[in-house]
Amino acid sequence: MNNIYSELDILINIIQFTPNIHTLTWIHIKDSPKDLLSIQDSESFQLVSKQNQIKNIIIKGDYTKKMMEVLINLCPQVQYISFGYSRRSLDATVYYLLSEIKETTRHLFSLCIFSASPRWIGEWEDLIQSREVFDNYSTKAIDGKYYVWWGH
Repeated sequence: MNNIYSELDILINIIQFTPNIHTLTWIHIKDSPKDLLSIQDSESFQLVSKQNQIKNIIIKGDYTKKMMEVLINLCPQVQYISFGYSRRSLDATVYYLLSEIKETTRHLFSLCIFSASPRWIGEWEDLIQSREVFDNYSTKAIDGKYYVWWGH
C-alpha cells in the first residue's frame, strides 16, 4: 500500500479486533504527510490506544520521526522499540524517544537500534552522558546493534 492513512486505518482495525497482540512489526513506512498526526484525533485511534496491549514495536524498514510519534501514541504500553538506520530520521527519532520521556512513553525502557555505525554509537553515547538523559541506564553495542536500557 502506498497510502499511509489506509495502512494505519487497517492497522487500527486489526488491533481493535485483536487487542491482546504484544508485538507490532512494521516493514516499511514510505511517507509521512505533514498532517499525519491528525489521525490521532479519530475515535477509533483513541479507542485502540486505550485498549491494546502492544509492548514491543519493531520497525524493519524506513520510517520517520512523525510516524514513530503516531505509533508511540497508538501503543502507550510500549516498553521496547527496535528499529534500524533511516537516512531521513534516525537522529531525530532517537532524540525524540530519549528526550521526550513523558506520559506517552512512560512505560518505554529499552531501545535497540540495528545497523548502527561505530561513529554514530559514539556520538549518541556522548550525547546521553552529556545531557544526563537518565539517572540509571546501560548501553551496549553488539554486532552493529546499539542497545539502551533505563530505569524510571
